[in-house]
Amino acid sequence: MNRRAIAVIVAGLLVAALVIAYRLSPPTQAACAAAERLKAARTVNFGGGGYAGRISEAEDDLFAILSSHHAEELLSGVFKSGSPEAKTYALCGLHYVAPKRFEHYASTFATQKIKVQTLSGCLGGESDSASLVAALRTNVFEQYLPIRKEIENNRHKLEKQHKKSVETNRRPASPLDAGRQFGSAPCAPPFVPAAVARLWRWLAGL
Repeated sequence: MNRRAIAVIVAGLLVAALVIAYRLSPPTQAACAAAERLKAARTVNFGGGGYAGRISEAEDDLFAILSSHHAEELLSGVFKSGSPEAKTYALCGLHYVAPKRFEHYASTFATQKIKVQTLSGCLGGESDSASLVAALRTNVFEQYLPIRKEIENNRHKLEKQHKKSVETNRRPASPLDAGRQFGSAPCAPPFVPAAVARLWRWLAGL
């Protein structure tokens, strides 16, 4: 066996070892904290809600969990001990990362016909668990993911602009201007894409 072949084998073993170590490592503190917060969710909303159109903490927590390699485990814990709204968020994530686990929980959740508090844009409402599960099975959450990516990109751009402004001026020309510039960082884009509109209709039970 020549040196090149040995090097390839060693590299392969190192990669395999790293993958195994990554999968065996515990979830991060940030992901665990997000899961604990999500369990207490009281409203389901995607793409911004309320008069300010701000992204909810619960939505951010869901995506923090989805970025973890223990997402299925953490979301299962949220479903088991969370509020009806938390269960809905958990099912959104599970439908995306663990379809079999989703079906395991979704069937029971749907038959219970639990009332879930929702926020569609600025309008509060209520949906039953059976309708929410039916909507999730049409991939309504997955259709929102490109919009979520755009929201994250907008956040990063605004954060960079704010940092550059602070470094250049040390203080904004006007506190009100600074609030308008940076305070909207957690918000959705200033338009309602079709995927968000569909999510809002879903949450409104339409």
